[in-house]
Amino acid sequence: MYEEYTGEYRIIIDNLLRDFEGIINKQDKIEIEKARKNLKESLDEIEFQSLF
Repeated sequence: MYEEYTGEYRIIIDNLLRDFEGIINKQDKIEIEKARKNLKESLDEIEFQSLF
């Protein structure tokens, strides 16, 4: 997905992935699951917005 976008969307995706990576590094399974759900929702929203 990252490679498909440029500009503002790519910056947002990069920030989302960096935040997720930071949470993964904490190795807290509950926080990772919350972050995974949030990441998926955010990426789905970006994909939906890019359709219009």
